[in-house]
Amino acid sequence: MMEALGWDVTAPKMSELGWSIASQTEVLIRLLDKGDFDLVIGSSMGGLAAANASSMRPQTETRLLLIAPAFGLAENWGGMEEAGRSAWKTTGERRYTGYELDIVLPWEFMESAEKMSWPRPAHTTAIMHGKYDEVVP
Repeated sequence: MMEALGWDVTAPKMSELGWSIASQTEVLIRLLDKGDFDLVIGSSMGGLAAANASSMRPQTETRLLLIAPAFGLAENWGGMEEAGRSAWKTTGERRYTGYELDIVLPWEFMESAEKMSWPRPAHTTAIMHGKYDEVVP
């Protein structure tokens, strides 16, 4: 259907390099470095990754549509109990289940979230976000 409409759609596997925001941003940067994209759309962590990629590649000609971007990712995870956070940092891993996932997140997930939770996109950006979104407030 997309081809019949003349649409050129690229749908990367965002977890290709890992689950941290740094690795998901890198997936998008590699794509942006390869070619032109009229529009980059990202949802939740994908929206945060798109905003970070935009801030790191200001020379790229594109626009962003971010759907419930996970801005404040570090703060959203920061509310966990201190014992759990300390164990995660000590062991270097934390099991995460949800959204049909059962994965082990490395501590690097939090390290990159602390550095990359509030990017400033360099491109024209539209944000769509639910007023009562409890997952990504």
